[in-house]
Amino acid sequence: MSDLGPWKRVDSTPLDTSSDGYATGLIALALQNGGLSRSDARVSRALRWLSEHQDRETGMWSASSLNKQRDTATEIGKFMSDAATAYAVLALVEKQ
Repeated sequence: MSDLGPWKRVDSTPLDTSSDGYATGLIALALQNGGLSRSDARVSRALRWLSEHQDRETGMWSASSLNKQRDTATEIGKFMSDAATAYAVLALVEKQ
């Protein structure tokens, strides 16, 4: 997620630099909607990452958030994982 823009947290804490379901799902979906096929190396690598990083207990994908001060047990706190899961599912079921 940190590579998608010049983000800076209000509290100046460092951004997470690891891959997550939100950024990977969003980019995989955008690449496919932009005309790249599932066999394109970048798309297939993203789809493979998504397949390998789904939480097997919850069925969700995790995501980093710019908001570090949130309770991840609340509905508002789950927003980024909900969005990550939505993008991951859309990318994985995208037909060409």
